[in-house]
Amino acid sequence: IGLYIVGAVFLGKAFALKSLISTFSYSFFVSLLTYVTTLFPKDTFVMQPMLASIYCGLISGIGLGLCFRVNASTGGMDIPALLIHKFTHISSGNSVMIIDALTVLLGMSTYGVEPALIGVLSVFTSGFAIDKTILIGSSTAINCMVISDQWVEIKNHVLDNMERGVTVLEGKGGYTNESKPVLMIVIPQKMYSNLEHEIMKVDPRAFIIVNSVHEVDGEGFTYELEDLK
Repeated sequence: IGLYIVGAVFLGKAFALKSLISTFSYSFFVSLLTYVTTLFPKDTFVMQPMLASIYCGLISGIGLGLCFRVNASTGGMDIPALLIHKFTHISSGNSVMIIDALTVLLGMSTYGVEPALIGVLSVFTSGFAIDKTILIGSSTAINCMVISDQWVEIKNHVLDNMERGVTVLEGKGGYTNESKPVLMIVIPQKMYSNLEHEIMKVDPRAFIIVNSVHEVDGEGFTYELEDLK
């Protein structure tokens, strides 16, 4: 209850209401699924602790990720993790891993080393699943940094033929001390081969740096300019 109040204060009333629904839903489905398991033969769901830990982490991580996507939690220790995420900008999955790993390790004196280490494995699996679930539906893109003497022609190709934006940054060579524009181009992954081909055709000596981008929001990715009119 104390954590729920803290969450309501720092994360908002909408979060508190959704979390309240999630908390009761969580309890209901745990009870329901516990009953369902009694309808199967006794050892149907019994497996090696390591395997159980991995699948427990994946399934619970997907569930938590779905809650986090709509700004909610299942109550309890999810709330400190979300507070860490809000104020430090550490990903939700990593925040949950930090809190849950500390919780599991604190139980080492009670349950022993091996159960604690198996629990930590579940924690890391859950954190991975949370981050992947949160990113479902996001725009996967790449960020290209291009340094070329033919930067104007490359820029015009991106603007006119690919209909994508370009940011021109001011760069300076560390060895030559010469100033040279650097093009920053964010495009969907499927368009990169077209861009690379055109750059190599215009300037085979161009220097290209490509970084993966997990999420892009803005015109051309999550909305078109006409959508705002």
